[in-house]
Amino acid sequence: HFEVDSKRRVDMGFHRRSDDKIKEIFDQHTVDGRHLSKGRIVTALKQFDPIYDICNDDLENEAALIEKFDRDGDKQIDYDEFAFAVKCSNLDRKINQFVDVTVLSQILSDALPRKPGSNELIAPDAWTMIHIDAMKSAFLHGLD
Repeated sequence: HFEVDSKRRVDMGFHRRSDDKIKEIFDQHTVDGRHLSKGRIVTALKQFDPIYDICNDDLENEAALIEKFDRDGDKQIDYDEFAFAVKCSNLDRKINQFVDVTVLSQILSDALPRKPGSNELIAPDAWTMIHIDAMKSAFLHGLD
């Protein structure tokens, strides 16, 4: 179960950082092509992470969401505001603060596969399961 949740969070992280995915979901929830339809803001945001990104208060009060993310004061959520809300969720800020304070990024950087006898990284599209297993092992070792 933990592994499935972790993989889903990774997938959702890619979606939150994909302009194409953000635009696709925005377009699914707009009538006029410029603003999210009333009553669809929470539904649209939840498509990026149905468990973690939105607190219960936000689910109950769409007006609070509009106020939170409406940067131009027009009382509507346009594409740029939606993209900002998706990419800059409270969860991401909290996690990024945690990662910045810990050495996780340095451990991951050190664990990335390198060419033999070199400090040059092996391109991710050339990674094999041997590289991935070694990277996982090195990362876990760094956490000990």
